[in-house]
Amino acid sequence: MKGVNILYKNQVTAEAIPKTHRQTAPQRSPQERKKTRSRPVAVPKTAKIKFLGVAFCAFALAMLTVAHFAFVAQLNFQISQLENELEELHNEKNHLEMKIVELKSHQRIEQYAKEELEMKRPESK
Repeated sequence: MKGVNILYKNQVTAEAIPKTHRQTAPQRSPQERKKTRSRPVAVPKTAKIKFLGVAFCAFALAMLTVAHFAFVAQLNFQISQLENELEELHNEKNHLEMKIVELKSHQRIEQYAKEELEMKRPESK
């Protein structure tokens, strides 16, 4: 069914209209075409200023948000470092307390006095 045009009620093809009755766009020279081009609509200065103000506020808000998250991340890093340091100090404290208990024992003091200081118990009278 190549080349078959289906026509509906009151529809006429371009071939059916004589060339004298067809409406064609008037031919214009390139110079006339340039003259009739529409110019872009000028945006008022107040609209430009408002747009720039909104854009600046949005940019500033975005930068503040990024700076806030960077600050929070830095604080979290410092907290984890301090927690690690605190754990190390607790371990050292426990180790030193055990050493104190060991060094305070009466048996160790007596042994140190006999071996290192060459002391003897006084003889009873």
